[in-house]
Amino acid sequence: MYLLIPGRHHLLTQFQFDYLAGILNNPLQHILDINGSPIQKAGKIEAIIFAVTSANHSNTRRNPLPFYMRALSIDEFGESLGVPVYIYGIDDVGNVNNFSDYTIKRIRHESEGLFQLTPENTLVVCSTPVLEMYEHSGFTILSAELKDRTNWKYQEVLPWTIVEKISESTNWETVDFVKSNMHAASLYIWKKYNLASKVQMLFKDHMISDDGDITTTRDYNSYVRQMDEIAVLKF
Repeated sequence: MYLLIPGRHHLLTQFQFDYLAGILNNPLQHILDINGSPIQKAGKIEAIIFAVTSANHSNTRRNPLPFYMRALSIDEFGESLGVPVYIYGIDDVGNVNNFSDYTIKRIRHESEGLFQLTPENTLVVCSTPVLEMYEHSGFTILSAELKDRTNWKYQEVLPWTIVEKISESTNWETVDFVKSNMHAASLYIWKKYNLASKVQMLFKDHMISDDGDITTTRDYNSYVRQMDEIAVLKF
């Protein structure tokens, strides 16, 4: 069995670590799904797969950190979980009929067939409305921070809430809310690479949209592809 964790993953929390550790250290039949029912699957979790979405976006308010920085935190985070942790970047490709299906296909491709994730061999850990796409595809959902899906109320702090707190806190390392909720792996990477300064700068720049553009009509993915083509021609 695998755990799939889709998300932008700019920051990881202590709750996320404890939640995953609880899944790994208990029989799956003792774990409840999003509907409050015990997991009806046998076996143990063999690997955790982080699908890092918007991997081709960075230096924006919505996606301040580049994929490789997010991957560094996840890799550090996974060192103490006791099972292999795999990280795959999932580009933002605009409107697709089912982003969950696209994510599954990208993981299969990027892993060269190592991971062929199905509802039979994979549990999805997700607490945002994205979970509904995976649920529609037949996956069992583990809701993590989510308390009530009818109104999207949460019982635990979401990672992005901590990012927002850091964005408004000059001495963010001393803020109790940040210290008590941010996982040590993210704290280490954020401090080492001075990521808070980047985030604070991006959140203060009111000339750009959440995705980093001066206007909201720019085709960002076309721009990314053009830059890649220029790089190939140059080098």
